[in-house]
Amino acid sequence: MTIEDMKTEDFYSNLCYYDLRNPRGLKEIIDIYLPDEEDGDIGEHAKKDCSCDNCFYGRTKLAEHIIDLREILKYIIHLKPITN
Repeated sequence: MTIEDMKTEDFYSNLCYYDLRNPRGLKEIIDIYLPDEEDGDIGEHAKKDCSCDNCFYGRTKLAEHIIDLREILKYIIHLKPITN
C-alpha cells in the first residue's frame, strides 16, 4: 500500500490506540470493561507514556504529522490566488 492508496481512515488507524480519533482504538473496550475509570488519558491525542504498538513503533507521530500536513494542504488548496 502506498501513501496515494491510503484513505483518511488508514491514517487515523495508525494513531495511538487510546486516541479517540482512531477508528480501531480501545475506547469502546474501555467503556465496556472499565466504565467507572477516569478517561483523563483518553482524548484526541496519544496517551501519556503509551507503549501501544502504534506509539512504540513510531506510527502515532508519523500519522499525526501526516494528518497535520493534510490539513495544511486542504487550507492551501482553498486559498484563492492573489491577482493584481
